[in-house]
Amino acid sequence: VKSELSCLARAAREFASPQIRNRATVGGNLANASPAADLVPPLIALGAQALLASKAGERSLPLEELFTGPGRTRLGEDELLVGVRVPRRKSAFQAFAKFGSRGANVIAVINMALCFDLKGGAISGARVAYGCCAPTPLRARSVEAWLEGKPLLPSLVAGVGEVVRGEIRPIDDVRGSARYKAALAVNATEDALEEALARARAAA
Repeated sequence: VKSELSCLARAAREFASPQIRNRATVGGNLANASPAADLVPPLIALGAQALLASKAGERSLPLEELFTGPGRTRLGEDELLVGVRVPRRKSAFQAFAKFGSRGANVIAVINMALCFDLKGGAISGARVAYGCCAPTPLRARSVEAWLEGKPLLPSLVAGVGEVVRGEIRPIDDVRGSARYKAALAVNATEDALEEALARARAAA
């Protein structure tokens, strides 16, 4: 996981406290269906599938389709979440960011994850997900479409904020205002792209 799914590994390190991490499960974090769940954005960005089972058989869903609202999922009354299938993305650039009132053991104000490949200096296979920016964890398809095929240049970093603001739908709550959350989501996306640009320049 650390070598091939780095954004998931980082989210796991920042999740809750050591005591909770030693008892918690990935399935519990998903089935709880919190818009702030830390493992969900990286799993969505990686293209994970949720595996569901009942007496009638098994089915799978793209993880972003599992959630219907805060605390609500598409699990039937007779179904269990029995697994998560994650594609291997070892060569992809991956990023995860979480903002909260302190470094650990805190519910996120927002979190985000981004994953893409670089082909000929252009972004390919972009997947972006945000937590705490909608009633469910949000796969940002408009941001993905805007990134797809574009060269990784400083102008890309400068232009992504408007696209992010147009897609997310944060609300005011006890952890922060909608305006504050939107600013954090933009900052996280810009920072991730700047990191990718710095890595690409260093590799060149």
